[in-house]
Amino acid sequence: MSRSSTAVLTDAHGHRLSLGKKIGSGGEGDVFLVPKHPESVAKVYKSPPAAEHLRKLEAMVSIGRDHRELPSIAAWPTSLIRSERNREPIGFLMPKLLDVRDIHELYTPKDRSNHFPKADWGFLLHTTINCADAFEKIHQHGHVVGDVNQSNVVVGTDSCVRLIDCDSMGVRAATKFFPATPVGIDAYTPPEFQGQALHNVQRNQNHDCFGLAVLLFQLLFVGRHPYSGSPRAKTPHGQSGFTDAIRNGDFAYSLKSTGNLAPPPGVPTLDLVPKSVGALFERAFSRSTKRPTAAAWCSSLRSLESQIKTCPTYKGHKYPSQHSVCPWCKLVNKGGTEYFFTAANQFAAWTPEADEFHAILNDAQNDLHLVEVPILPTWRRTAVVPTPVRLTLPAKPEPRLPPFKASAVNRYVPDQPVVGPPELPPPPIAPKLPARPISSVLPELHLPPEPVPRSSDSHVLKRESRLAEWSVASLHVVAVMAWLFPLTIPVFVVYY
Repeated sequence: MSRSSTAVLTDAHGHRLSLGKKIGSGGEGDVFLVPKHPESVAKVYKSPPAAEHLRKLEAMVSIGRDHRELPSIAAWPTSLIRSERNREPIGFLMPKLLDVRDIHELYTPKDRSNHFPKADWGFLLHTTINCADAFEKIHQHGHVVGDVNQSNVVVGTDSCVRLIDCDSMGVRAATKFFPATPVGIDAYTPPEFQGQALHNVQRNQNHDCFGLAVLLFQLLFVGRHPYSGSPRAKTPHGQSGFTDAIRNGDFAYSLKSTGNLAPPPGVPTLDLVPKSVGALFERAFSRSTKRPTAAAWCSSLRSLESQIKTCPTYKGHKYPSQHSVCPWCKLVNKGGTEYFFTAANQFAAWTPEADEFHAILNDAQNDLHLVEVPILPTWRRTAVVPTPVRLTLPAKPEPRLPPFKASAVNRYVPDQPVVGPPELPPPPIAPKLPARPISSVLPELHLPPEPVPRSSDSHVLKRESRLAEWSVASLHVVAVMAWLFPLTIPVFVVYY
């Protein structure tokens, strides 16, 4: 039985605290439901935390009471949990997050079709604004996220973003700064820290902005990592993965540099977004260490959101107004992937190559290796070929994307409800041909008249009539014998 299950726990007021079902587990501790506090969950450490970490938690609880917006955008510690026996802190309470998913389940096309089937590019764009806004609120109070990755940011169906694993953040208290926990993932670590032990460095907000830019890029560019692409030349021996690409500044989608990586085929390029947003990505992924702040991202992305328009052909396609033709339709028409499954899925069919394509994509993300992505179509529109007379039309689709609730300021509200494609006109009906008599088609047959028998040939006719009768009778006898012959064979066999 675990330590947390047997110990008697109390909250900050000394009241006994009973733990419910375990809903999560990590390297440091486990997360439990708290029946007496249904709006909160409890994180209980597997081993007693160090004294410095306890002082950091106490500072975070105090900061959260003074700044209520922090618990609203993050799983911020709100109260310490102590052991009743020796009053030793062994965990903390934090807000309970309902109906949220890891952010990678939104920007990955396959996962989005399962967990966010109504999300279009406008929804992804609004999520980027909320993500940048959450980072900005953390930075406003002098804190550092530190371990930025795809599993420490969660998003709900209303596009609201929350940050989790907050006890690993860098926290600025009144008189001291508590550094972030020295852990991280290479795919979100800035180039100056690639290949280094994080115990020897102290991360700041500028380092957060690199990981933030990677998350925003993955949201806007349907899951693609900015340093994952097709090699322009043969990769040097021993050089692979995000570590070398980030260290060398090989931003695959850059419009300015000609590094070793290029965008893979069948994916949107940096000119999908306006030049102002593209310039921020160029700065964030350049060799310069002065990266765009979270506030700069919020301002630029909000401006972009005001320029969004809907594709006239497929209502599930949203894109910046700078494009005269829908860029998502252009990708599909060139044999690329259909990334959005809202209105467009009325004419889409899942092909067998889809699982193989996304397996390659996910393996590349998880194993952190650069791969040359093949051109494998996933969602393909089935061509509608009319027949001359009969054509079975699909039923008129129901609205695919009802408007979101607008109770919260940062919830995504589409500009208009998404409806299916326009109803096709009825097929032409072939005209009926008038009936024509057979005589008008076939030529008239002229047969010669039958000869009239002469009286002198009467005895010949009688003889021929009798011969015909005998022939018919003989044929009947032969038929009966042929029918009886197979029946007599078993009798002879048994007799002999």
